[in-house]
Amino acid sequence: MSNVSLKIYILDKEYQVNCPPEEREALERSAQLLNEKMEELRGGSQISGPERIATMAAIDLAGYLR
Repeated sequence: MSNVSLKIYILDKEYQVNCPPEEREALERSAQLLNEKMEELRGGSQISGPERIATMAAIDLAGYLR
């Protein structure tokens, strides 16, 4: 089975990613959740720089996995 290509947007930046068709919706939801968390951190805190925002978002979202 071939992968599908889709565009996701994180902090106004476009990324082209590939995934199996059956994982497309999960990837889109994950990207949306990550973008929302990163937008929240960028707008509501003194954290600057996309790498720091991404790191803090990852730490925050990892807490949901417990």
